[in-house]
Amino acid sequence: MRHIQSSNDLSIHFLNENGFDGSAFKVQIKEKTEPRRITVPHGQERIDAISKASTHVKLFHATGGTHLTSDDIFIATEKKVREGEISTLKKKKEKCTQMHMQSVETDAKELLERGPPYKLPELKAILKYHQVKGCSSLNKPAAETKLQEIIGRGTPAPDYGDWTDADEQKLLTLTTKPISMGDTSLGRLRTVKRMELHAAINHMSKEEREDIRNKMNAADDMEVDVEPASIVPILPNLAGESTPPTSAAQLFPDEMSDVEDDGIQVEVV
Repeated sequence: MRHIQSSNDLSIHFLNENGFDGSAFKVQIKEKTEPRRITVPHGQERIDAISKASTHVKLFHATGGTHLTSDDIFIATEKKVREGEISTLKKKKEKCTQMHMQSVETDAKELLERGPPYKLPELKAILKYHQVKGCSSLNKPAAETKLQEIIGRGTPAPDYGDWTDADEQKLLTLTTKPISMGDTSLGRLRTVKRMELHAAINHMSKEEREDIRNKMNAADDMEVDVEPASIVPILPNLAGESTPPTSAAQLFPDEMSDVEDDGIQVEVV
């Protein structure tokens, strides 16, 4: 970029010296310094950067240009899935706690058994039990209309569920247990394949077992030293809420773009 700027400056000077208006072709490249994140393989910072990468260029900088089948990629994907599960559980816990603390269900059922007429706070309590959005801002006629619609449909109130000890234990595990390769989809697949191999050995012939033994010996001879994964515990970020994962959660969204602001702008003067 500096070479382009220098060439443009020289060209403008040449035109001006020869009686032309060189300013019509003058451009100024403005450089903008972007902070660069320096991370190490298998570290928390690199995993965070990979999971937040929204463009291919950001992903390249986050990984240092490594291939997309490295351990860090799989752990970053699992990290996003775990953060989504944590967000879902926290919302469920908050909802259940709020319902129980305010005795919404008990009060609403007593009001429905008593029957109308209802005051505005009573109408809002019933609508809240039915989880009607925005019920707290309704006036009395609007609240009565909503209640009549619910009664007319005859549908029971949605089940907000109970916060169980199992839910609490799951949330605790998700927020405190470090993420390892064994927790990723690839790690789980490897575990299944190992179990299948152990189960299949019992049904192999002597020749088949000998063939497996030879392949394992050959694998030992071909094995090369690889960089061991760090023992730095990778944990999900709990500061912000994540979007709950779908059944096919992906690290790279469909809208990931190749467009990247490289920090250099060209301005025509």
